[in-house]
Amino acid sequence: MSIIKDTFFGGAEKKAAKAQEQAADRAIQEQRSAREQARGDLAPYASTGQRALNPLYDFVMNNPNSDLERAQGFQDIQNSAAASGKLRSGGTLKELTSFNNMLNERNRNQRFSELFNLATLGSNAAAGQATTTLNTANQISEYNTQRGNATAAGKIGAANKIGDTVFQVLGMIPGIPGGAGG
Repeated sequence: MSIIKDTFFGGAEKKAAKAQEQAADRAIQEQRSAREQARGDLAPYASTGQRALNPLYDFVMNNPNSDLERAQGFQDIQNSAAASGKLRSGGTLKELTSFNNMLNERNRNQRFSELFNLATLGSNAAAGQATTTLNTANQISEYNTQRGNATAAGKIGAANKIGDTVFQVLGMIPGIPGGAGG
């Protein structure tokens, strides 16, 4: 009975469509799992970038090494000037100002670089998460399209099978155009 049903009423097409739908459902689930895994893998980097911005900014802006370097530089300049008897001269003041400006410029560039690198780490991780999400959405859309096509093909195949069966049966009835003896 199952063979007759499958042959005349499209059971095979329906089963094939159902198998394709189930395969698409499994592929969608795998895509979602992969997306969550990728987002989870990138999450620590994105989170670290976000959490570290304020402490890093504070560290860079209040770096005790900068103050120590400035104090040591000033001390060296003043000791050198004192040794040559020019401690209170305009040249010493000019040298201290130049050293301070050079140190500020270098530290400003270094601070910018450190902050920029940290922000880039978080930005890259967030971009990776977004890319993973978009790729997953595109792949799931493709699987849903395949699933819809499989369902439609199964229904069309079943309808065609029923139509063919009806025409075959009608063709066996005498007196119907195209039928037996007609």
